[in-house]
Amino acid sequence: MKLKKIFAAVAATAVAISAMAVNAFALATTDYVEISEGKGTIFLVADDGKPQWAVDAGVDVTTVYGVKFNVSFDSGEVANDSVWIGGGIGANSPSTGWEQHEWGRSGKEVTCDLTNGTITWMDTEPVFKADDKYVQFWLQTWGGKVTVNSIDVLDKDGNVIVGNEPAPAEEEAATDEAAPEETAEEADEATADAADAAVEAPADEEAGGSDVAVDDTDEVVEEDGADVVEEAPAADTTTDAAATGNVAVASIAAVMAIAGAAAVATKKRK
Repeated sequence: MKLKKIFAAVAATAVAISAMAVNAFALATTDYVEISEGKGTIFLVADDGKPQWAVDAGVDVTTVYGVKFNVSFDSGEVANDSVWIGGGIGANSPSTGWEQHEWGRSGKEVTCDLTNGTITWMDTEPVFKADDKYVQFWLQTWGGKVTVNSIDVLDKDGNVIVGNEPAPAEEEAATDEAAPEETAEEADEATADAADAAVEAPADEEAGGSDVAVDDTDEVVEEDGADVVEEAPAADTTTDAAATGNVAVASIAAVMAIAGAAAVATKKRK
């Protein structure tokens, strides 16, 4: 394999792993939620010093179409149809005002899922405007025992928005770069390299008198008429990579080490 093709593959791998690292930093909404008995609020944009999930996660609020509150209901109340379970759910921003919708076990604008423990409100249009100075989703319980556990922000298809995802263009670029086309000249040179390696192999065996196989990651050094095989130094990838994105750094270091070893082997064959 030609040296420039080795490094082209390494570069493409580094781009792909970097995109994975970006995903590793996607922000959960947990640290941006305020929860009290029967209530829950998430701040996407704030003008009073509160944590801002949409800002920190790089989420455009105009892509937000709804919210899902993950809750725990009282099993005894759920089993008793005569117990009213319900409240209000909505948005708060300059463009929406204190927008409010009623939710309940039945007969309300938003029907809660008593089996799965969710209360979901979706709109047909983006809930907020781009210039909203503060943006919140909120839930209140007016009847029944409800505990809010977490809150998910939803896109137009009802999928959870995680934030800090790589742009599609970046992913496409990484894919395109990962498979460079080989020209006829490069194919001929690769064939010549293989032929040279085949010719050199018997000479090495005859001079050294050894049956030791040498792979592409080893360097051959002549010493006192014999061939000595030196293994390429292994990359140190012991860095702890849990939940910090360091896994990408460690992986890139390992790939670069392999490329370096391959480059040494290629140089020796020529």
